[in-house]
This record gives sequence, structure tokens and C-alpha cells, in this order.
Amino acid sequence: DAATYKSISPSSIFDIGISLVTQILEKLSVTKPIDSLAYAAVGIGILIIFAFITLQLMVLIIQYYFFLNAGVVMLGFLGHEWSREYGINYFKLMIGLGVKYLTMQLIIVLTLDITQTWMKQSDLTWTQLIIILPTMIVLWGLIREVPQMAQSLVSGTDQTTGNAVAGAMQAAAAVAALAAGAAAG
Repeated sequence: DAATYKSISPSSIFDIGISLVTQILEKLSVTKPIDSLAYAAVGIGILIIFAFITLQLMVLIIQYYFFLNAGVVMLGFLGHEWSREYGINYFKLMIGLGVKYLTMQLIIVLTLDITQTWMKQSDLTWTQLIIILPTMIVLWGLIREVPQMAQSLVSGTDQTTGNAVAGAMQAAAAVAALAAGAAAG
């Protein structure tokens, strides 16, 4: 339930990811080493994806504060008609960053709602884990691209990179390499 999130911060996102991974890692058993290895790989993969989501939010927050502080100089350009466009562009940039931040928070709240639902389930089965990992990869791709699209709407220029699929593939490759390394070990 979205009302349970008092603030969306990078640390709160990562904490929820750690809680989900901890619940998955509780399934580790000495008597089932193959299953335990697979649970560990899925858990680490999910933790990596939550780290990427946390990184995206941190970069946006740092970007916002950097432009907020550097923009004081840009406001000086509003005083003269020849340089006024620089000041107006600064306002467009800040509104675009605000829309980007709002969009990212909305997607993150939906992601956290889905994650909370998974955590409330008493027993995470293999079927559920097979669904959780790709879903997290898709959500991370959405968190990477949709806020850029929203910012483009405000600025009037397409700032999307189109790398959501590439990023999701990178995350999947990292998880697969981790699983292969764990299986080889």
C-alpha cells in the first residue's frame, strides 16, 4: 500500500531490496546444495537490480541539486533581454527534472508495492522466483527510460536514450554470469 511509504529515498529502496533478498536467502539449505545455489544466484541478481534502481534515483537527486545550485548564475541572465533565453532555459530544465523525479517516484512506488506483495507471501516458490527476477529487470528498464520520456515532454526535445532494452539485457547478462560463476564454483 502506497501510504506505507513515508519517503522514497535511495536507502529505503535498497532496504526493501535487502529484505526481499533476505527472505529468499532464508531458503538456503545444506541438504539441497543445487537449490541453495540457485536461490543465492536469484537473490544476488535481485539485489543487483535494486542497486541499479537505487543508483538511478541517486543520480537524479545529485543532478537536481547540482543544477539547483549552479542555476543561481543562470538566473542572472534574466536581467537582460539578449541573455534572457538562458534563464528561461534554466527554468525549463528544472521543471523537466521535477517531472522526471515525480515520474521516477511513481514507478518506484509501484515497484515497491509489487515487492511488498512478494514479501508478504509466506513461501517464495521457484515459480514465483522465476517471475520475480525478470519482472524486476523490466521494472528497472522502466525506471531508466520512462522518467526521461516525461522530461522530454517538458523540454520539447527527445532526450531518451532508447537503452532500456540494452540496460535490461546488461542486467540479465550480469545475473546470468553470476549464476554461471556460482554453478561453476
